Amino acid sequence: MDTMTSDQAMTVAEVNARLTFIKDRMPKTYEAIQAKAKEMGSGAFGLVRRGIRGEPNCFYACERDFKVGTYWTVQVAPDIARLVELYGMSFVCMWAEPKETNGAD
Repeated sequence: MDTMTSDQAMTVAEVNARLTFIKDRMPKTYEAIQAKAKEMGSGAFGLVRRGIRGEPNCFYACERDFKVGTYWTVQVAPDIARLVELYGMSFVCMWAEPKETNGAD
């Protein structure tokens, strides 16, 4: 069940548009998503969708000037953002720690 308020909710079409954007414009991010799905199963796709919909602590990526997902609510995201800027990294992909799921997104 989503924990977002109605003003944070995105339509399925909006989420799908962002997924298409990742596939088309963020090849390293898309590759990382595919690799994570091989590692942990379909739950990886659920984390991506949750991050895209605005849920923190699930998924965040930046590649070149493009950003998708939602920052973490703990201090790790700003620290990583500073490192990315300091060292000129062109790609970062952050994932939530996998949890046991019942197969739902």
